[in-house]
Amino acid sequence: MSSRTFLRRFHDPTGGTPGDWLIAERVEAAKALLRGGALGIEAIAEAVGFGSAHALRYHFRTRAELPPSAYRQRFLPVARLADA
Repeated sequence: MSSRTFLRRFHDPTGGTPGDWLIAERVEAAKALLRGGALGIEAIAEAVGFGSAHALRYHFRTRAELPPSAYRQRFLPVARLADA
């Protein structure tokens, strides 16, 4: 299959490029780890496949419209209450 055909067929069901999809998946995985509260930003960035904490912060802020630290502060108390 040609690159162009692949990109077109990928775009039809997902609405984006493979790179966009991969970043979105990594941000969602980072959200789950942030809600867990145990790992730091560097460890989360490595765990989800971003090359650095800077890259995680950039893509997270772009997709979630707030920085990872603010996301953690907003959702960590909810996650802890659910465990209690």
